[in-house]
Amino acid sequence: GLTEMLVLQFLEESDCSILLRGHGAELAKASLAWPLHTDERVYEIQSKDEFVSYILERVNYISHGVPLNELFMGDWWAEMKDRARQSLEESVADVPLSPPDLCGYLYLTEHHRRFTIASLELFRNYVDVRMPFVDEDFLRLLFQSPAPWRDKTDIHRAVIGANAPRLLKVRNSNTGAPGDAGPLVEKLCDKMNSLFKRLNVYGYRHYHNFERWMKQRLVASVEQVLLHPRSLERGIFREAWLRRLIDETRRGAADHAYLLQVLLIIELWQQENEGGGTGREG
Repeated sequence: GLTEMLVLQFLEESDCSILLRGHGAELAKASLAWPLHTDERVYEIQSKDEFVSYILERVNYISHGVPLNELFMGDWWAEMKDRARQSLEESVADVPLSPPDLCGYLYLTEHHRRFTIASLELFRNYVDVRMPFVDEDFLRLLFQSPAPWRDKTDIHRAVIGANAPRLLKVRNSNTGAPGDAGPLVEKLCDKMNSLFKRLNVYGYRHYHNFERWMKQRLVASVEQVLLHPRSLERGIFREAWLRRLIDETRRGAADHAYLLQVLLIIELWQQENEGGGTGREG
């Protein structure tokens, strides 16, 4: 959700010297490690082929519902259509782990390095960044435990309770419940929290809302850059389909925000590596 931009603004105005990040903490609450979280289906899977198919179906939140064979030109689609499956198959091919353990393995070796590194590089320009949950001793001990032990938040509560128990009273921004809440309190708080978020009540607004940001801010840049003749001349995607995705996102008829963001980043990357401008002339 590009929350880093908001954090950077805060860091510039604060006197913080150390930023404590929770990256890797999902490995100790695997059922919440989206999009590679464990669930009942993961525990039922018997083969790697079945695991790969299920994970691919689940993680495709970028272009879900978009016929990519229609968006991309024929040659480009032929080149890329099987790449995701091939990459995932290669990542788990020689890894002798059960499906629940494979979820954690992929989160650490693939998701973590692809999604976390860029964020850390931004923050390290301002502060010393520390990540206790990717400590090697902690991970070594963690992965020696049975997979079900790592599903819930028990490990988190035990670590916090032993070191800083007062932090268990801090509300979870996702549920509105304190860290030491039981299942019933958490369920009740979650319903109230969700209602207040929808009403945009101060103090209950979620830390990011990518869809709203895309509609209000980024969609203009997407349109300006991706529909520029320089971009269209690459022959990567069909202009009519791209205009349709932009229009549907702007109107709220559909949410293609993540896909448009990815296409924008790739185009800007290509322009930068060509040594040219930004495609925003005029």
